[in-house]
Amino acid sequence: MSLPESIPMLNIDDRLEAIKRYFAEQPIVFAAYLFGSYGTEYQTPQSDVDIAVLVDNETVNDIDKQLELECRISDILGTDDVDVLFLNQASLLMQYKVLRTGRLLYEREGDLLSDFIEYVLIRYLDYQIDYSAFCREYDKALPEVDSRGRGR
Repeated sequence: MSLPESIPMLNIDDRLEAIKRYFAEQPIVFAAYLFGSYGTEYQTPQSDVDIAVLVDNETVNDIDKQLELECRISDILGTDDVDVLFLNQASLLMQYKVLRTGRLLYEREGDLLSDFIEYVLIRYLDYQIDYSAFCREYDKALPEVDSRGRGR
């Protein structure tokens, strides 16, 4: 079996309005972002679609609701190459990355999203100082360790 000569780029642009309407119909969804390489200069034929959603507290702890949301998003976009990130459960670094680089697709109430953004930014700015120091120390120590983890 041979691979096709060229793999077409994924294009969901014509389905974004449908996904926005779906989010508007879901009271559990407070906001949604498109992030990652899709729609950027870094998109390749192997790129998937990354969607981050901010949901209510009940959905954060309900795997069935999360799976239902993921399946429906995939159906609407017409592809299984979709990764859904629940912002409520994401690491601080991922939350910040989505807010910094993502494209807002849907927002239910501005106050809820504004509160979340403020919460992430305050925590990230405090965390970033220590994280940067850790990265500098790690980079400095890395050449001193060989491939077996022993100091040189």
